[in-house]
Amino acid sequence: MFECTAAADLPAASACAVDDLVGLLAAHARAEAFHTERKLAVAAELHRARCAQDARDQVFGREPGEFVAAEVAVALSVSTQVAYSWMSLGTDLATRLPATRRALAAGELDYPRVRVIADRTTAVTDPTMLTDIEDRVLSEVLRPGRCTTRGQLARLVDKAVAAVDPTGVRTRQQRAVADRDITVRPDADGMATIYGALPAAGGQVLDATLRRMALEVCSQDTRTTAQLHADAVVALAHGHRGLACECGSPSCPSSATDTTHHACKPLIGVLVAAEILTGATDLPGVLAGFGVIDADTVRALATDATWQRMLTLDGVPHTLGRKQGAGMVADPAAYRYTPSTELAARVRARDGHCRFPGCQVPAANCDLDHSRAFNHDDPAAGGLTTMACLNCLCRWHHRAKTHGYWQLTQDPDGTQHWTSPTGSTHTTTPNGLPPTTATTPETTDTWTQDDYDTALDHLINDHNQRQHEQRIRQQHTRTRVPQPPPDNNDPPPF
Repeated sequence: MFECTAAADLPAASACAVDDLVGLLAAHARAEAFHTERKLAVAAELHRARCAQDARDQVFGREPGEFVAAEVAVALSVSTQVAYSWMSLGTDLATRLPATRRALAAGELDYPRVRVIADRTTAVTDPTMLTDIEDRVLSEVLRPGRCTTRGQLARLVDKAVAAVDPTGVRTRQQRAVADRDITVRPDADGMATIYGALPAAGGQVLDATLRRMALEVCSQDTRTTAQLHADAVVALAHGHRGLACECGSPSCPSSATDTTHHACKPLIGVLVAAEILTGATDLPGVLAGFGVIDADTVRALATDATWQRMLTLDGVPHTLGRKQGAGMVADPAAYRYTPSTELAARVRARDGHCRFPGCQVPAANCDLDHSRAFNHDDPAAGGLTTMACLNCLCRWHHRAKTHGYWQLTQDPDGTQHWTSPTGSTHTTTPNGLPPTTATTPETTDTWTQDDYDTALDHLINDHNQRQHEQRIRQQHTRTRVPQPPPDNNDPPPF
């Protein structure tokens, strides 16, 4: 409705009908993006001009353009670091990411998302690869009706980089792991702030452990989830395995000292193509709820993991079976409201996160929802419990759909079309499976289908054998007869 980019030409909010306010807000966002692109372009040009000027003048003792950031910072009342980031991003858009720059100028992308694209492709130096990555990302993000937040865009860029440059992903992740760190700094009001960066798998283990400890207290504990997670970090630092409940009831089983709790091994999900496990390719995998991880990390995690085999066709998990006439499904489980454990796992693997536009709640923390309501009186009439009908929704967006505030239709491949209260439509696609790419010539020359099948069978057999031996060792440890204490007359060991 509002196509102009000049903010001064837009109507006042008080002059618009309620349903027009969303369109007016979007128009202001497009105008802001246009002026942001101009600001970044000018900052980059200023930096280029100052560098050229300093090079001509051959000023001794400093680098060309060394102090231009300070000039911008004073003029615009921002920090030198902010000024430098503007010049750096403007230069990237002018030299490395021209299509992203055009999208920003057209109001199709905003500054935060452009920043994500630039930051996540910094280490890609090959121009051809960079163009391929940019094309893949923008063709998805700029699709009509698509809503992509910064977090979702980061995952999308990571997948594109992984598909185009899997070797580079491994190198960059190894460098990032080497830079891991945790810092605790004093803060105001008697508090401390924790900063840090962990490998993704370790971060998910920590997150799962904090969530598990928070759920162990009873419902009468008045602490919020955030407070419980903070207290759980301190409890772990003290060497405790659980979190004591603070409900105040002496009969509460969780109110005892937290050393009585037994820690369980956190569950983390890794989606990985079988070719990675066999060594046929070095494409990365996906750590559920976190994003892309390199092939070496995937193989290390798989060594001590429980595997679930999943068939995919065209990037979509499938359950083998036949369809009958008039759309009837042969699988009797489709006529039951509750999905099987296997089907639930397939749906979560396909979706990756909540399917509402822009939501990033991991699929593991979402409800399984029928996109078309299940007909309890006549299941055959609609809403069957199948891959084509099920989807992942966080509780909040599940309620928004259930109460009719948003309308949803879902295609057989899992693509969803959401209609807002004002009638606008937004499309979301599944984003849970690992990145894929065409088979490389090296892979074609060295791996036949028979080689691949044989390697996978050997790999699964070896893995199952290791798991069996580990269970035997654990059982032997549990049933071992304890040794008697030494006799008091025995001499001391030292």
